[in-house]
Amino acid sequence: MPATAAISSGEIFHVAASNVTITGFTIDGDNTALASGYTSTNGADIDAAEGVTVYVDNINNLTVTNNIFQNLSYFGVTLFGASYSAPATTGHTVSNNKFQDFGTYDATSGVDYWGGGVLLYNSQYAAVTNNCMTNLRIGIQTGNFHTANPGAATYQVIDQNTMSTRRRGIFHNLHTGSPSPYTLSNNSITAIDNVNETVWDGILLASLSVASTSTDNTIDGSAVTGKPTEGYEVWNVSNASPASINGGSVTGVTTGLFLNNYEGYNSDAGDGAHASVAGLSITPNASGTGIRVLDSPSSTAHANVQLTIGAGITVTGGTNGLVVENANASIVGATLNNLSFTGTTGNYIELVANSGDLDGTAVSFDGNTGATATLAQNFAIEDKIVHKIDDGALGYVSVKANHDFVTVNSFINPATTIASIQRGVDAASNGYTVNVAAGTYTDNVIINKEVSILGAGQGLTFVYPLSSNPNPCSGASLCPGASNVMLVQANNVSIQELTIDGDNPGLTSGLVAGGADLDARNGIITNHNAGVFNNLLVNNVTVKNIYLRGVYASSGGTFTFSNNTVDNVQGEAASIAMMNFGGAGSFTGNTVSNVNDGIVSNWSKGTTYTGNTVTNAGSGIHTDNNTGGTGDIIQNNTVSNSIYGIFVFSPYFQVEVKENTITNCDVGFTNTGSYASGGVTTLFTRNTIDGMNKPGSTGIYQTTEIWGYASDNSSGLYTNNFIQDVADAFYLDYQTGFTNAITVNENSITGTTNGVVSGTYTGGTLTEDFTCNWWGSATAATVASAAAASTNFDPWLVNGTDDNLGTAGFQPVAGACAGTPVVIDLVVPDHVICGESTGSLEVTFSGGTAPYDIAWTGGSATGVSSSYMITSLAAGMYGITVTDAFSSTAITTATVLYLPVSNGVQYYATIQEAIDAATREMCFPFAMVRMPKIWSSTKHSPCRAPILESPVADLVERNRLFPAAVELPLPSVPTALQWMVFNWKAIPGFLLPALPM
Repeated sequence: MPATAAISSGEIFHVAASNVTITGFTIDGDNTALASGYTSTNGADIDAAEGVTVYVDNINNLTVTNNIFQNLSYFGVTLFGASYSAPATTGHTVSNNKFQDFGTYDATSGVDYWGGGVLLYNSQYAAVTNNCMTNLRIGIQTGNFHTANPGAATYQVIDQNTMSTRRRGIFHNLHTGSPSPYTLSNNSITAIDNVNETVWDGILLASLSVASTSTDNTIDGSAVTGKPTEGYEVWNVSNASPASINGGSVTGVTTGLFLNNYEGYNSDAGDGAHASVAGLSITPNASGTGIRVLDSPSSTAHANVQLTIGAGITVTGGTNGLVVENANASIVGATLNNLSFTGTTGNYIELVANSGDLDGTAVSFDGNTGATATLAQNFAIEDKIVHKIDDGALGYVSVKANHDFVTVNSFINPATTIASIQRGVDAASNGYTVNVAAGTYTDNVIINKEVSILGAGQGLTFVYPLSSNPNPCSGASLCPGASNVMLVQANNVSIQELTIDGDNPGLTSGLVAGGADLDARNGIITNHNAGVFNNLLVNNVTVKNIYLRGVYASSGGTFTFSNNTVDNVQGEAASIAMMNFGGAGSFTGNTVSNVNDGIVSNWSKGTTYTGNTVTNAGSGIHTDNNTGGTGDIIQNNTVSNSIYGIFVFSPYFQVEVKENTITNCDVGFTNTGSYASGGVTTLFTRNTIDGMNKPGSTGIYQTTEIWGYASDNSSGLYTNNFIQDVADAFYLDYQTGFTNAITVNENSITGTTNGVVSGTYTGGTLTEDFTCNWWGSATAATVASAAAASTNFDPWLVNGTDDNLGTAGFQPVAGACAGTPVVIDLVVPDHVICGESTGSLEVTFSGGTAPYDIAWTGGSATGVSSSYMITSLAAGMYGITVTDAFSSTAITTATVLYLPVSNGVQYYATIQEAIDAATREMCFPFAMVRMPKIWSSTKHSPCRAPILESPVADLVERNRLFPAAVELPLPSVPTALQWMVFNWKAIPGFLLPALPM
């Protein structure tokens, strides 16, 4: 005990020699026989400042062990030397002592706010181990070490001490110049809450320019409430020799590990703060932070504050896990290693006015790394990280390689007030996926990196334009000030699984189309003013309510547009839902509706259009000036309720249009002239065009015209198509000086008003081949009527059955192209002559397809072949019809005559005709009938002929005149006949011969 009461200066043991050992004492600063009037926190009257001191130079090997120190105001053991410039000493040991109830808060004492266990100062190297310290203000403090330890490294340790303190556990301070490094290890430090203290920390590492190592210390500040507490605090530690903190734990503090350049000593830290940490377990209090790296606003020097995060650090509970604040605070190497956060109620990681990027890909967030977390878990992780996604001025914390995440909560007031996909793009690097969570975003995004923007789904992630300016110019898709929802100016960009809506309900443009107020000029468009951009992918995206271009690859690069829905792009006549200009790519599985123009390529270098559906469009699918070395392929698309179905305009390479279905359109297919050298033929095959009887509709329109440009030759080949229920199946224009060449084979053309129609222009050349088509009938007349203006439709199909229902389009039955018209080539009558009661008609026919049927007035026959003889015909006119196997018919009439008069060569109906046809030597056998006219002849004949089968009076009454003498031969069967023989004279009248008996 002190002999006198000297609370600010009293020393119980003053050591002035080396090799001293003090052991087994109770060193009590409260001499009950004295009354200083200054009380300790336990009520003791403190009469001494220090228990054991060294205030002289060159004292080595002091051993203080197995003592009890209590009721002192300053320190229990003080190793100081004679001055601040004292030479280094070594060999000191302070171990297995108990230090308790130190310090006073009585300001009149002159020594308030002290009360430490051990003070090592001025390079007095000591091993402080295995001590127990209770109710001290400070456990152990070092300071003003500038020279190296002259002894063994075993005297550079503070180890295995247990302390409960009101202000600080270990204060390792002011080691500069070339001192030997200290190790602070295996100490247990517990806080005591005292109303006089405003802060508490377990270990303060301050003003160090040489390395220090803190290993496996246990710090518990949970007893202190309502004031700042830190486990480790690092201040003014040199970058050349950062403090090393390894293992151990920190519990119940407001900040587990706190690096700063001001707060550690309430003054500027010229060296800032530098440390490394690994293996430390931190459990802050409920409102606490695991690790805080602070470039203090109170600092004027703003020296760097830098923490290296090693392996095995855990932060459990608390509000925030890691906070890095202000410009000169940073994590060395920008990596968080495998730092682990569990149960953090606030932010896992928070950057405050700090632009440093951090690699958190190995960090565990409640048991998941970014790589192992589900997408939903990564979005939840994102909502607990404050970084560039929330404020573009901040650094970016990466939690999953090549991915960042944007949610509707990705903003931080007051710097930002709304979430932004743009910040996700800005934070990303080439090759990244910007994952956008479900919700509504308002943005105009410039995609200037090779990234993929991936929403949560078309019905979950919605993007509206941030600004409204749909039409600031005309004649251009891009113009200054225009509102583009997504402007692409990089290669390898992907946009998927979201909806872009150009009608922001919070904005008003006054331009209304399709019931929507249009704020965006373009939905997704490449910036062709900035270069050519390749590999643009737009997949599973809905784009709607856009003024000019829904989805537009405008730069001439490559693209893939698949499985998208585009609706209401009809702000003006030039509006187009989906478009490619000058590039090569594919449109696949898209659904387009309520648009001026559906899916379009201008100057394509080879584009495919497959599986798309277009409705309510001015033009469904349109390829314009396909010029890039490969012909476009338009396949398996559906266009309905539109003006033009599929439009091929001025192709330079062969475009294929196949397996498409066009329904209820004004014009199914359009094929115009082409400037291709040597011509190019567009192929249309296995398509279906159904006009649904729309008035004035046209199935196929082929023309030499190229609207707005000089005309040229056109050519099209149409095979295996269904064309049905249109007014005009084919409408053909061929302008003067140009040729329209059209080949139409093996198509089904039915339900049309007109098959082939010559259009407005017919002054040029039409080259046509309309053979082998099904026109709805096998009948020649019906086919001819259906084919209308075509002059070349023979042969035609005689069977309209689709022979392969499993293949798109119309596949005719093999051999069905047999439809030729049946032609009755010749009908030869065999007339009724003298001695016959009936005649016949021999009908010769060709064309058509066997078997044939024949019908005539009064009779018919089946299974006939050419030529066919119709017999037993009475004299008269007969109608004759020949019908082939496919109901093709030929119709004619023929007459069987009654010819009773012969001139010896041929039979005639009248004597006069026989006479007129006779030569001089002919004989005229004839049967006599009542004749209505007088015979006359200038011919001469010696022949005899039977004259009549009636009384001679009948002949006499006729007053026949024979100007020349003629002998008429008697009938070959004279029985029952009366005879007359005329002696022909060249005078009127005749002579009657004597009648035979």
